[in-house]
Amino acid sequence: INILNDDEISSNNELNVFPNPTKNILNLINIDENDSLKLFDLYGREIIIERTIIDDSKVSIDLSNLPNGIYFIVVNNDINTCKKVIKN
Repeated sequence: INILNDDEISSNNELNVFPNPTKNILNLINIDENDSLKLFDLYGREIIIERTIIDDSKVSIDLSNLPNGIYFIVVNNDINTCKKVIKN
């Protein structure tokens, strides 16, 4: 198991999502504040989320009001990216 700090996580341009699994707050690194960000449940239903911009490339979203389960984060920018997120 490798433990990474924020600098190591953001060293490439790939979207990083952590902690995953999460209980409440999910952080996304290498995301622009103008990028489209959507959250979907396993049934493909879009979940309305509010994001908090931390800095130029880091965003946090609060999942505390969602039931435990598997979700998908979809980011639309130059490259469309989908990441699986486990909320427990």
